[in-house]
Amino acid sequence: MARMDEGYFEEKRNMAMQGMDDTISNVKDALLLVNTLQYDMLDLTSPNTFHETIMAACSALVTVRLNFEKARWAASNTRLEFFDWLKVEREDLFKTFTA
Repeated sequence: MARMDEGYFEEKRNMAMQGMDDTISNVKDALLLVNTLQYDMLDLTSPNTFHETIMAACSALVTVRLNFEKARWAASNTRLEFFDWLKVEREDLFKTFTA
């Protein structure tokens, strides 16, 4: 069994954390858009901007999950390639990332 270089682990862990920060920022932006929504003035909030912001957060979370799992893989004792390892560890995520 072999572990990946600790530097790779740190890189993926940091990427997951940065992705979470970016997602939190996007969700806060979307929350502000919802907060400005008013019954008598629907035009204050752009539906396209809201949905684009939410979709960016969703996309970022997929990447966060991938980087989190890559960090776990890097620290594990395995000879399996990442997607082979993921299939064993988290088949549900394997299907998500390889669909």
